[in-house]
Amino acid sequence: MGVVAGLADWKQLQLARTALLFFPMPDEVILDDLQVVLPGPRYASTRTPHEGPLSVHELSGPLEYHRYGFLQPRASAPVVPLEEVDVFLIPGLAFDLRGARLGRGRGYFDALLAGCRRGALLVGVVPTAL
Repeated sequence: MGVVAGLADWKQLQLARTALLFFPMPDEVILDDLQVVLPGPRYASTRTPHEGPLSVHELSGPLEYHRYGFLQPRASAPVVPLEEVDVFLIPGLAFDLRGARLGRGRGYFDALLAGCRRGALLVGVVPTAL
């Protein structure tokens, strides 16, 4: 079973009102089909500004390419407050047993996660299981 199929079968994601997806950088898992396979939740993703913190926007409209080559919602897409996100699908190169993440960026995603509401589910998605 692939990652997208496994996530689509996961009861907590099926029950989620809002789920945060990520658009992959090279060598990260592609989750694009999840919205088709499991259309129930409202999906959102991050928008990376030139400076400052990430923002979260609905994935209901057109996308644009960031200067580093990954897709993101346009600035005009409706903002989704962090407290409305039930499940965060988190990209990473690796996670340790306590959930610490090895990523590629400058800590923007980790700073975003620090503001998520208590009880939200944080799910690390890695390209290869060890």
